[in-house]
Amino acid sequence: MSYKKEIAKYAGMLNIPCFFELLHKTPRIIFYHGIEKKTISDKRVQANQMDFCVFEKQIEYLNKHFHFISIDEFYERFSSRKPFTGKEVVLTFDDGYKNNYTVAAPFLKSLDIPFTVFISAENIDKGTRVPTYYVRSAIFNPQIKRIDIPSLKQEFSLSNETERLYANDILIRAVKTKSNEFVHCLLQDINSQISNDVKAEMTEKFKSEDLMSWDDVVNISIMGATIGSHCLDHAILHGNQKNEEIVRQLKESKALIEKHVGKCDYFAFPNGDRTSVCEFALQQTLKYYKMGFAVNGKRVRHRENTSFISRIGICDDFYAFRTQFSILSV
Repeated sequence: MSYKKEIAKYAGMLNIPCFFELLHKTPRIIFYHGIEKKTISDKRVQANQMDFCVFEKQIEYLNKHFHFISIDEFYERFSSRKPFTGKEVVLTFDDGYKNNYTVAAPFLKSLDIPFTVFISAENIDKGTRVPTYYVRSAIFNPQIKRIDIPSLKQEFSLSNETERLYANDILIRAVKTKSNEFVHCLLQDINSQISNDVKAEMTEKFKSEDLMSWDDVVNISIMGATIGSHCLDHAILHGNQKNEEIVRQLKESKALIEKHVGKCDYFAFPNGDRTSVCEFALQQTLKYYKMGFAVNGKRVRHRENTSFISRIGICDDFYAFRTQFSILSV
């Protein structure tokens, strides 16, 4: 646990967050990824998964002390400048994990809590997983001792944890900063060096990383979820992407979702901090969507750019979560 998380944890245990609630006059938009009931066997690979018991405790706390509103209600009130009390919370999920449908949705429906799922539409269409999964599952597989990445002109020894962490850092950074064309070449480099048996073993071991099918997306929508776009294939819309690729990701993901669900008004940027989203992407977002959403750990500001609305990613320690939600987002 990082020192910042340790400080946040102890602040939460001391009930310090309660004093900061009075400072909030605008809502907070929070996001999760996967919610898993089965044991998370390797957090390095399953980095985007949260244990359901942790999620349940957090949601029940928020439901008791705050007020969940839908993303549509948030949009209407924000765009018309209607007042907020500071007690409003908008709940969102990124990527479109299958356990959003099988685990999170039934629980949220039982509490009548509205939520939004931002899906990577082409990954769902093709039955593939998000790019970082393929990196992590290969790098942290004990059967793989070395991996060659021609696209980066690098070869990595994976004989110990230090080497694996180093390789993972380099490859994840490449996925998040290189063009989408380059990322596909990098993933192909990884894929070509892993046997079908090992791939099948990893796929089964890490079932938590499965995304929904289109039938699941339709059904979760019927259960009350709003479906938004998270690009076609989790592409990161930074300055190294070609403008035509950015437009394709925004436009075609919306079209694919609307083909299956019938409506797609909102967009969330993958890896969406300010360094990962270029000006062109921000400008183009509002041509196709009512709002775009960030990943910046801040509360919503009254005059925020509607193409880059703030969201808070939630950590898995309950007391740190309270501090993060009430203090760090001030």
